[in-house]
Amino acid sequence: MKKVNGIIRILSFLIDYIIIAFPVIFIMLMYFKLSEVQVELLFQLLLAVYGALFMEYMNGATLGKRFGKIKVVTIEDTTPTLVEYGMRELVKTIYFFPIVGWALAIVSIIMLFFKDGRTIHDRIAKTKVIYIWNQVEIEDEL
Repeated sequence: MKKVNGIIRILSFLIDYIIIAFPVIFIMLMYFKLSEVQVELLFQLLLAVYGALFMEYMNGATLGKRFGKIKVVTIEDTTPTLVEYGMRELVKTIYFFPIVGWALAIVSIIMLFFKDGRTIHDRIAKTKVIYIWNQVEIEDEL
C-alpha cells in the first residue's frame, strides 16, 4: 500500500480545523461572550467530538479527510471503534497546549514524512491513515 502523503493529511486537518474553528469561535466569543480560555477549551473539545463522530458515522473520514480521499483504519486494516477514534482525537487536542503540545505536534508532523507515516496519535490509538481508493482496490481483490 502507498504511504499517505503527509501534505494531504495536513491539508485535510486544516479543512476540519476551519470547519469547526470559525463557527465555534465566532459564536462563543460574539454571541455567548465567553472568555478566550473558555472558547479555546470548548473548541478543543468540539474538534475532538467532531473528529470522532464524523469518522464513526462516515466510514473513517471527516469532511477534510473526504476531500483528501483518505480515511482512518486500525493497523490491522479494520474499522476502528468509537473509543479508538475518540482516543485518537483526544490525543490530538494535546497539540494545542503551549510549548509541550507544540513540540509534540512538530514531532508528529516530522513522523508523517518518515518510516510508515504514522503520527503520535496514530500510534497511541493503534490506527493508520490510508487512501480511500487503496481500500477499494483491496476489497476488489478479495
